[in-house]
Amino acid sequence: MIAQRGFALLVSLVVLLALTILAVSSINLTQVDMRISGNIQMQQEAEALAADFIEELLGDYGNFRRIDGDETEAQSFAAAFLAARGVGDEVELQYTLQCMEQRPQAGYSELIDDDVGVEIAYWHARAQVLNASTNARMAIAQGVRMAMLAANPDCVSVGSSDDDEPEPTEES
Repeated sequence: MIAQRGFALLVSLVVLLALTILAVSSINLTQVDMRISGNIQMQQEAEALAADFIEELLGDYGNFRRIDGDETEAQSFAAAFLAARGVGDEVELQYTLQCMEQRPQAGYSELIDDDVGVEIAYWHARAQVLNASTNARMAIAQGVRMAMLAANPDCVSVGSSDDDEPEPTEES
């Protein structure tokens, strides 16, 4: 009888150990799933913010006219967008708006010394969002074809990233 009690105690300890291992592994698995879900959510929030910014940037014709390559203006535009969305300081937004090609619209003729013709401009917009607290990073690019008056300045590039190409210099 005493041997049976000892054996029953041993079996119950093994069963308890197995249940403990199952409980710990299920808790760990749940924590991993929650981290994965959190990472996906942060990535989707960064993607939505970048997409909203691209839509706002491309949705206002004035952005294509007033952009003159001034870094201060580019950074203030991004900062104003983030402030309007109520995003904290941990989120960084960089963007570029670059004219890839500009040519006269078919069917329109440019008058000499008069910039009233219509030109087609092909623009490339790219926004990158980085959330420093979660390390979520997302970049979205979009192209747009836009009819513009020839009175606008030639294609210029602007953005808040440091990888812009330098301006060509004139050699004597």
